[in-house]
Amino acid sequence: MLSGFKIEERYLGIVGTSLVRILSVLDLNARKIKINAPNMVSLKGSLLQSNIYLSFPMAIALYPSLALFNHSCDPNIQRSGKISTKTRVIKAIEPIPKGNQLFFKYGKVILKDEMTKEDKQKIFQDNFEFECSRQCCAWSQNQSIPYGPSEINILNPSMADTVIKECKRFEEFLENVGYDEYHCHLEYLYGFIKLLFTNVKRPFGLYHKCLRIINQAHTGLKYPIKFLD
Repeated sequence: MLSGFKIEERYLGIVGTSLVRILSVLDLNARKIKINAPNMVSLKGSLLQSNIYLSFPMAIALYPSLALFNHSCDPNIQRSGKISTKTRVIKAIEPIPKGNQLFFKYGKVILKDEMTKEDKQKIFQDNFEFECSRQCCAWSQNQSIPYGPSEINILNPSMADTVIKECKRFEEFLENVGYDEYHCHLEYLYGFIKLLFTNVKRPFGLYHKCLRIINQAHTGLKYPIKFLD
């Protein structure tokens, strides 16, 4: 009616049904495309949040292939690629055995690790109309998660010395390498993840920290990410 486009009365039902379906697909599968504003900072009350950068949605895009991937709070792939290329690239962030399903995390901005499982479930239901049944959804709330070499749970005892040595090396890496240099060390980071994936029982703090660094390296963030031990 608004456009003045004439639809024959006998086709109104078909067109109406199609529009409802398209709107439903868009609502559940569309992704906001945002522009980062690195020169602007967020104000919270009277405090200047210098490490929180603003971004603004510029469009909504429908990615038919990306919409096929399911969610996990413990994803094994990461979306990459720049908006200017009009292309999204999917990259593995850890070893993926043959036959395993590919997952990424829905709602990168609205889902935070400090949230309870119940809070996450509400967001899933309100925004994506599903319930996450994966146990890893609650990992970040488990205060007994092992973190460093002294708490590690080794699956392969013969590799214990090597794993502990590499964990200490990774902690040194964290102290000496800046967040803007992570992308230069992806080969090392992938090697460390592969070692832990094979030999350490999860959840394990250094494993998750390394995954976040790999994520940052692929997404090209220019500001530091917060780590929750």
